[in-house]
Amino acid sequence: LQNGEVEILPLVANEPNKYMWHFWGQGLPGQSLNVIGTNVETNEETVIIDNYIIAGPLNGADAHVPSSMVFPKAGIWKLDVYVEKELFGNVVVEVQ
Repeated sequence: LQNGEVEILPLVANEPNKYMWHFWGQGLPGQSLNVIGTNVETNEETVIIDNYIIAGPLNGADAHVPSSMVFPKAGIWKLDVYVEKELFGNVVVEVQ
């Protein structure tokens, strides 16, 4: 890697995957974060993040959460992100 470049590592099934979540918005630090993953092909649901506490500002974001995520199988996963049990948004990822 050259100065300033970031290496993007793949998400791998059945292995802990480190991921830093960044959030923008007011009042997020101290709130709870939950992420429910749904495998797009099978509709299998699994808890990816269970009750992590959101920390303060980092890298220009208003809040952040370091996490370790484990996906039970490869494929495309839709991640529903909940802050204090309210849907905050979602993201789709590919797991190898």
